[in-house]
Amino acid sequence: MKATFLKTSLIVLTLIFSGTVNAQENKANDYAVLTTKIQQLKPITLAAASLLKEDGNLFGSFETIIYGKEVVSLTDKKLMKSYLMEAKKANVTLVVCKMALDHYNVSVKDIPKEFKVVPNAFTYYLQLQKKGVMGLSL
Repeated sequence: MKATFLKTSLIVLTLIFSGTVNAQENKANDYAVLTTKIQQLKPITLAAASLLKEDGNLFGSFETIIYGKEVVSLTDKKLMKSYLMEAKKANVTLVVCKMALDHYNVSVKDIPKEFKVVPNAFTYYLQLQKKGVMGLSL
């Protein structure tokens, strides 16, 4: 009876731990880049596209967070058109800091609708890192 119980327990524990290992191996890769330079959107998006291809099904999310004085450039539709198309192809979520928009007198309605607006770029970035998102600040 004890031998049967021990064997059953061993099998159950093996199944539980092997399931845990498989779940960890299949965790999606999430990325975030914090930048003040609009010119960096292209190389950041190229990196995202490369990671999307490399990660395959394990590619989770990629967020580019923009803050600082260049948020004014987001209102330039001609400038932003190619960045927006490239970001969409690479599954990049574009994020902008509301504090920066307010500081530089840029209305949310004047920036492309593709941008997610967050109250504070730094707080948002740190919250992503707390969740395990791989981050890079430029």
